[in-house]
Amino acid sequence: VDTVTAEAIFSNTHYVMHEEGLRGSADRIIRLEDERLRIENGDYTYCPPYSEAWQLHADSIVINKQEGYGEAEDAVLRVAGVPIFYTPYFTFPIDDRRKSGFLSPSLGYSGDSGFDVSVPYYFNIAPNLDSTLTTRLISDRGLMLENELRYMNSWSKNSLNTAYINNDDVIDDKRWLLGIEHTGRFADNWHTNVDYTAVSDDDYFDDLDTNLEISRQNHLDKRADISYIKENWQFRARVHDYQTIDQSSKSPYKRLPQLRLTGIENFGTGGEFKYLTEYTQFDRNLTGLTGSDRIIGERRFIHPTLNYRWQNSWGYLKPQLGLWSSSYSLENQVSGYDSDPNINVPILSIDSGLFFERAMSNGGTQTLEPRFFALYVPEEDQDSIPNFDTSELTFDYSSLFRTNRFSGSDRIGDAEQLSLGITTRIHTESGFEQASFSIGQAYYFADRKIQLDNTDPDETSGQSDIATQAAWNLSPNFRVSLDTILDNSDYKVSESSARLRYNSDSNHRFNFSYRFKDTTREQTDLSFIWPLANNWTGMGRWLYDIQDSDSLETALGVEYESCCWKVSFAGRRWLDDTDEFDTGIFLKFTLKGLGSFGSGDSSFMDDIIGYEEREEQNED
Repeated sequence: VDTVTAEAIFSNTHYVMHEEGLRGSADRIIRLEDERLRIENGDYTYCPPYSEAWQLHADSIVINKQEGYGEAEDAVLRVAGVPIFYTPYFTFPIDDRRKSGFLSPSLGYSGDSGFDVSVPYYFNIAPNLDSTLTTRLISDRGLMLENELRYMNSWSKNSLNTAYINNDDVIDDKRWLLGIEHTGRFADNWHTNVDYTAVSDDDYFDDLDTNLEISRQNHLDKRADISYIKENWQFRARVHDYQTIDQSSKSPYKRLPQLRLTGIENFGTGGEFKYLTEYTQFDRNLTGLTGSDRIIGERRFIHPTLNYRWQNSWGYLKPQLGLWSSSYSLENQVSGYDSDPNINVPILSIDSGLFFERAMSNGGTQTLEPRFFALYVPEEDQDSIPNFDTSELTFDYSSLFRTNRFSGSDRIGDAEQLSLGITTRIHTESGFEQASFSIGQAYYFADRKIQLDNTDPDETSGQSDIATQAAWNLSPNFRVSLDTILDNSDYKVSESSARLRYNSDSNHRFNFSYRFKDTTREQTDLSFIWPLANNWTGMGRWLYDIQDSDSLETALGVEYESCCWKVSFAGRRWLDDTDEFDTGIFLKFTLKGLGSFGSGDSSFMDDIIGYEEREEQNED
């Protein structure tokens, strides 16, 4: 030890860096004046002393604790004592600080594209700016570049994703991708948001896929918002376009622009005034469309409501008065219909309920909660009004107490009805809700003439189907629920949804659901993450169509994880967009503290409930 320079030399030694979790041995270790460590003819690993699962041996290793990285020359990676990789030089992290350099490569294969080798390089440009450039060599298609650029400042977070292949040898054409994401708050109460994705062609994701953080819906968003948000009101201006990459579906309406003001004001001890006002210009690609699908134009919409809630320990009463007012200026209107239709419809409802409870012998409590909901909405002709953003809501127990059976702002359903429902709950002595059951039905005093499509017949039944919902919390981690619709004429089940969920932690998850709709659908969906033995975890998903007696998707994986390395393997069989079955495999090795190497696209594993959350926890 040089007491002047603080340089020290250790021979034939073992070392441990406790904070970094790193250890190793060396012929000689030199502590340099600038506090770097130089390890000669040595090795390092993140495995504990009793394990030699992996080890990196090098002629020279320099560890820079101040900068958070190490450098190795003439390095050999050994797994279980077997040399598997050599490199003349590379750098590696020893903490969480970012540093420019190569990231772990990946390897994949598909019948359409051949071998796919990706090598990413990370650029640490500034504390608030970085970029990841990935070079992809796709054997049957050519060389492709992908880049993710991230920038953050005091008021915004931004990312730019790009991809480009100059000539795809399979289709003999260039292909590209552009994605922009932005969230910001540039001043008090002012918020901005951008979500923009565009690709060169409809088959881009099917043929090339991507590891970039890009949504892959059938209709790619091109949306920008600016909002002013106060405590009890907000204003939002939006432009929203789409790129449709599934030609079997109609392109959605563009909103160019949409201006929306919403707010709420409270008065007295239970009074509430809500308002929504909106202006939207709707447009769309009219190619191949006919009839009412070609209608475009403006919509002006106002929907104020006024209610007052009287409530005490044994019940409540809530009358509400609202107004549905909309007007349109339309182009390409169907012949015989008004091009400037408007409607003004009052909405009157009274919601009320009672609360009863009794003590149980086990110290718990059971409640009985009857509910009465009356609704009056007069019929007004809406045949001239197009359907820009409206759909019919699913019928279930909660729908018995809605003021409109449609979503969106193009339809207000006529109604003269009384909905009756009753709920019972069982609470343990500690207040935990152990079970609940609800059943209800609506009684109609007039036909419902307003339909989503004006060619559909009126609904003439005097009462709705019977809706039930039940839930059992067998423990804080184990829940079973069942929603059922019974036909009001013969009480047969017309629709049902059952769910079973167990979740104690990220490694103990089990989910099962059953969905049934008469003559339409009958499917089961099972997924799980569960330990098999010490260090071994199994995971999978099985989506099965009972009507067709076929598996729509099957994924099964197994993972082994020790203190310093992990390997996971999964196989998948699924129904693709062409109604043909395809198969794939995924294999990934992770050497903790060094990096990972894998093959195949594992995004399908995110469909296993809890898998994505588990991976995020493991990264943390």
